[in-house]
Amino acid sequence: MSTKVVLEEILAKYERKKKKELEAPSQIFYIMYRIAKELGIERTLEKSFKSLEKYIIGSALKVSYPVYVSTMVLLPLFIAPIIAAFTFFVTFYVLYLPVPMVFALTFLSFVLGYAILFMLFYMIPIMMFSSRAPQLEKSLVVLYAYLAALGVSGTTYSEALRKLYEKSESLGAEPELGEVVKRVFILGEDIVEVLKEVAEMTPHRDFSNFLRGLANVIESGTGLENFADVGFETSMASMEAKMKEVMGALEIMSEMYVTGAAVMPILGLSFAVVLSTMGPAAQSFGLSLPVPPGLLAGLMAFLAIPLLSIFAILMVDGTLSRVRGW
Repeated sequence: MSTKVVLEEILAKYERKKKKELEAPSQIFYIMYRIAKELGIERTLEKSFKSLEKYIIGSALKVSYPVYVSTMVLLPLFIAPIIAAFTFFVTFYVLYLPVPMVFALTFLSFVLGYAILFMLFYMIPIMMFSSRAPQLEKSLVVLYAYLAALGVSGTTYSEALRKLYEKSESLGAEPELGEVVKRVFILGEDIVEVLKEVAEMTPHRDFSNFLRGLANVIESGTGLENFADVGFETSMASMEAKMKEVMGALEIMSEMYVTGAAVMPILGLSFAVVLSTMGPAAQSFGLSLPVPPGLLAGLMAFLAIPLLSIFAILMVDGTLSRVRGW
């Protein structure tokens, strides 16, 4: 496939992505960006929040970094007055507070409303960035295997990068490889430098090593298959170790559940029945139940055991999420 055809495919995919970003859910972001551009502050905002760029790129958000930071700063300015107006209405017309206190609470609600919304916008890409780490770890096995097959077939570096990008869309690695493809094929930047820079923006260390290693392979001109084979074996070993760790944790949790939800209730109820049949004789030894045996059985059956079961399900789900998808 010629370079021209490859470039046309990437440009077409990039344009489709841009059109998708302009759908209704994202229009408010671009309205805020246009306002920032009209005010001439978009460059200042980009420089002020440069540390947030890697989180926005790596968080799989459907908006670009300049658009997001413009929305983060300006959108709360439109919502905070609504919060302040509501506070003014409640304090003045409903609670009948003194006028100085009304204005003080109104101003405070404006400041707090803006600050809370701003921090929420600031934290969303950071939390989404961190949540993608397990997904990237799971994608490495497939990416290494696919890269090894491409290396054996004699695929060029640029063609291999394009095919990795196509495969990454179904594996959750599209933000990083999409950034590489955009900067290399559309903006014409050096592929090695771009790979190294994007490697610093990924939330997972092993995926960062994958991009950095790919950059070193391209820079040195060595074969892709050797790098991919070693990476595939390492990823498989890591996956097997994590699987064993999860299986061990599940065994411990199953033993704890059987003990807590089956053995302990039976022993507890048996002990309660024995004490109830002994009556005054048990009380003479200082042995008595704080509640009747029937009530104790009901609490165990309808409260303790269901709560323990819910807790066990949450624990199992949290443990399996570490290997889900492998």
